[in-house]
Amino acid sequence: AAKIFVPKRLGRNHWIYSQIRLINYDLAPEDEYTDVPKYPPIHDPSYEGTLLRKRREWYDRIRALPTVEQKLLEIAKEKGRQRSYIIQPHSDCYNNLPAFQYATRTHVIKGLPNEYSETDVEDVYERLKTNLTDAIASELDINRTANVKRKMVEQTKQENIIRQIVSTLLKGLVWQIPHLETAQVDREPRCNAFWWHGRYHSDNLPWNRKKDFMTIPFQYQDAPDIQIRIKEPLPEVVSKTDALVQSVEVPDFPYHPTLLKMKFKERVLTSLPGIWPNKKGCDFPLVTFRRRNDLIFEGCIFKKEQDIERALAASAVLVGFGSLNAFSTSLGFTPLNDLTYPLVSQYINTDGQHWAFSLYQLNTNGLHPDFYHDNPARNLCWTSGNLRLYDVYENGELKGLNDDVLKTLLKFMLKKPRAAVGTDLRPFLGEDTMTEEERQATWSELRMLYDNRFHLRSAIQREVPMWVRIYKHHPLAPPSPYVRLT
Repeated sequence: AAKIFVPKRLGRNHWIYSQIRLINYDLAPEDEYTDVPKYPPIHDPSYEGTLLRKRREWYDRIRALPTVEQKLLEIAKEKGRQRSYIIQPHSDCYNNLPAFQYATRTHVIKGLPNEYSETDVEDVYERLKTNLTDAIASELDINRTANVKRKMVEQTKQENIIRQIVSTLLKGLVWQIPHLETAQVDREPRCNAFWWHGRYHSDNLPWNRKKDFMTIPFQYQDAPDIQIRIKEPLPEVVSKTDALVQSVEVPDFPYHPTLLKMKFKERVLTSLPGIWPNKKGCDFPLVTFRRRNDLIFEGCIFKKEQDIERALAASAVLVGFGSLNAFSTSLGFTPLNDLTYPLVSQYINTDGQHWAFSLYQLNTNGLHPDFYHDNPARNLCWTSGNLRLYDVYENGELKGLNDDVLKTLLKFMLKKPRAAVGTDLRPFLGEDTMTEEERQATWSELRMLYDNRFHLRSAIQREVPMWVRIYKHHPLAPPSPYVRLT
């Protein structure tokens, strides 16, 4: 027989229950049998095992939600406001590359992939070379106000150079490049992402001293100068099953984030790739431009060329992981439901004279302790190092021009997107069955939580009056007929 019955002394949960209880609930009615008995799943009965099972059930519920808004709202409401460490690409901490690699599980490779050296851009370069150099020189000729701080002047100059270069590239390429014709350009977008890392040493607080490792929630925050989005993903450089992805080494840096001067903040964890989830269309990154002034400036701690290159590599690692992690949420993935295919993005850091190019491939963002040890995948980042476009600017000309820098810039813009054959780009998204009212309510609640502002109405609802707090702290206090405890 394929049914299991439990005697009354073992199977009842209450005195009025029947004498026997059917354990395998999913079997058909009583008159059906199977040749092979079907037993209930075996669960870990310990306290930790029970909590893990409940968490995994919650992960499955998030995966089953059909829209991005519902997934993000479920995580925000369940986790609420929690202490998270703010991580930004322009960290001024010395030698932070190993820490960022460990926090994102990223392996850094010097030099760009071979596909860039095989791309021919000679015709396009000859046509746009003069326009690009003029765009840079036009901003170098401007005399800034003397009473403005030099750092602010440099920041404005670099922002304008990036905008002029992007404008020149789009005007010269959009008419013959299909993926640029439908691309969308964001100026200083809000790019946020969050994830949990499950292997950090204790912060030595009283309630954490006995723990060997603790889970750290990270909140990535950035606003790049320019972000270009396209409708299809960039092709992967290395397969997710490749030995390089599965076994390459990543620096071990399990020290608490406070060592790197990271600040924590009580906030709702947010994930936005520069646009809100209801803005469908261009959901994949092409190129992200960022000025160098936030990282390398006069008086910064990075003096030697080696230190500058390591700082730029650390910035590339964090921008690549953070931006792609945010884009993955708009595709239905979360740090609790890992990617099914790699995502690729390109990143450019420049001040007009010095350039750094990088390519990032996100293979996994599942660093949560529940599946940290079962997930061997690593992320990969290719960097070109610090390149100089010209030696000096004199008499309206860029002298000592390095043509390879501008050619690499064109190769980044001309890189063709291509989705892998047979790959479902949004496997965890389904049909939206909400009514218009439910959709608006979900959207409004998500916006309110993602604002991370003080809301008086919700604060009043959460407030515990002082006369109630007194009785909570002193349960033996004599009751008062004039005090309402609810």
